[in-house]
Amino acid sequence: MVRDVWSTAYATDCPTGPAATKQSTWDRVATASERQVVTSSLSDARDKARLLSVTSPHSSDWLHALPLSGCGVRLDDRAIHIAVGL
Repeated sequence: MVRDVWSTAYATDCPTGPAATKQSTWDRVATASERQVVTSSLSDARDKARLLSVTSPHSSDWLHALPLSGCGVRLDDRAIHIAVGL
């Protein structure tokens, strides 16, 4: 029953074999489908560019940087506010 609903919702067969035991396998299909829906609903080029930039690989790597003042990679609250706003 649930497999039929999932398969119908995403217009694809359910994962089988060892891959079917991994949540990421199921999520990959669902997120790709939802991303396509969101992308196709955007009519403004800026909105599409914004979505593509935030979903590109490594776009959030700066969030994992260590705040080392000695190396000059520590951001103050204002700089973080501006970076997140951009």
